[in-house]
Amino acid sequence: MTADSEPLYVSKRSWRSLWQEYRVYPDRIELSSWIGKKVISADEILDIEVRPPSVIGDLFRGKGFAYSLPLKLDMADSCRHVAVHRTSGIMKYLRFTPDDPEKFVEVCKSIMEEDRSMNQQAAKTSWWNRNWKWVIPVGCVAFLLICVGGIGIFVLSIIGATKSSDVYKEALERATSHAAVQTALGTPIQDGGLVSGSIHVSGPSGMANLAIPISGPKGSAAIYAVAFKSAGRWTFSTLEVAVEGSDSRIDLLSITEFPLPSLVTNFTALGDGEINFLAVLSLKDTLAFYRAAFTKQGYTERKALTVTSDTSFSMVFDGHPSGKAIVIQGVAQGGNTNVNIRLEAVP
Repeated sequence: MTADSEPLYVSKRSWRSLWQEYRVYPDRIELSSWIGKKVISADEILDIEVRPPSVIGDLFRGKGFAYSLPLKLDMADSCRHVAVHRTSGIMKYLRFTPDDPEKFVEVCKSIMEEDRSMNQQAAKTSWWNRNWKWVIPVGCVAFLLICVGGIGIFVLSIIGATKSSDVYKEALERATSHAAVQTALGTPIQDGGLVSGSIHVSGPSGMANLAIPISGPKGSAAIYAVAFKSAGRWTFSTLEVAVEGSDSRIDLLSITEFPLPSLVTNFTALGDGEINFLAVLSLKDTLAFYRAAFTKQGYTERKALTVTSDTSFSMVFDGHPSGKAIVIQGVAQGGNTNVNIRLEAVP
């Protein structure tokens, strides 16, 4: 309590108060009566209100016995007066009559509210003083987790948007259905989680540059795709697969999945993967080229079905992902070789 503080309200002495003085300070009530001064601090006041005359009448108004038999300091029985319920003291209920009971109660409630606010602030300050050493690091960690989580959500949303794009789906479809990729990785082939690169689209035009991780039972690889969008359609300028552990890449834009000699003319795609062309190689060199090329790709020559002569040859290789055999036939044609390659169910 502050002994030298100015009172907020001083009740004028009157016959109702028996010429006693009642004061309200910022932190207390002082009741100066003929039997001595009673000081009630703001935090001791449980309740305060204005009551009608006849204190004993409160017993019949449902207030209870203790409430109805308080310590009366003046003429409270015959006047509107103030009733105080405090937390301590022998007599916890007091009745007295200031000159303006309503004003007295109003000022008292204001200091009670101020006292509660100060106590709450003190409690918060005390809690902070006790706990700041762990609150600060925990708060920093929580902030970092929120930031990391936000970045993670942002990255996942970008990856999700990329995977839902047409150019991504087409690149993945071409790679996973390509026979050479299936041979290198095995099946089934799955895409990886993290896609790098970018896609920029503006209306019917756009550009994409992607690196798409994929994997199968035999290993992992990456699809590298560069595409341009014009008139609403994507066209790939680069679409190839780099298999992990291999220096060479599988070109998905090649006109055929089958290997071709360096010099080829009269190339014709006959449908269902079948091709026909003229290799600028001798019959013997063409046979050697395809025997080495298909063996390197992991296919197995069915030697029982291999037929060669001075003018032609025929070979069958097993191991194609489709389950069919690769049939290659060559016919000598003026120093060059006419070649036909197709997939066929060979018993």
